[in-house]
Amino acid sequence: MNDDKKKILVIILSVLIILGMIAVCVLVYPPDIDDGSSLHVIDEVDYSHEEIQRQLNEEVADSMINIQYSLYATFNDHKSNDFFVRNIKTNHHPITFKLYDENNELIYESDKIDLGYEFKGLSLDKELAKGEHEGTIQIGYASSGNVSSAFPIYLTVY
Repeated sequence: MNDDKKKILVIILSVLIILGMIAVCVLVYPPDIDDGSSLHVIDEVDYSHEEIQRQLNEEVADSMINIQYSLYATFNDHKSNDFFVRNIKTNHHPITFKLYDENNELIYESDKIDLGYEFKGLSLDKELAKGEHEGTIQIGYASSGNVSSAFPIYLTVY
């Protein structure tokens, strides 16, 4: 074998040995990868199935909401005396609501309504034209992070 072929063979063998050493190191010492995820495996020894289910049931019960509100509101100019929203005593948090017109423009935003209280009467923040309007009322817990639900509401302005 001539000297050029020996040099090439030595280089190829050296590269293969280095690659093999890298592969062994990766297998023996895998790199720690932090993808920013906060997910982790729940160790079943820590929590029983019943305990996990109990905690889930508490979360669901805490987020449930029971509300009574007017489906219709009549306004003389921009004031309504027949409109109401009630925060039932069995709820878990104060509530708020927002009224939107048919163009999805905010026409009223309430302050919080504590448990067992109701909001009666309403003076719109934005004037509506005389006639019938199909609006939306968005109601939910006042605490941040809670989801609100939207429902249709019919507004008549005289």
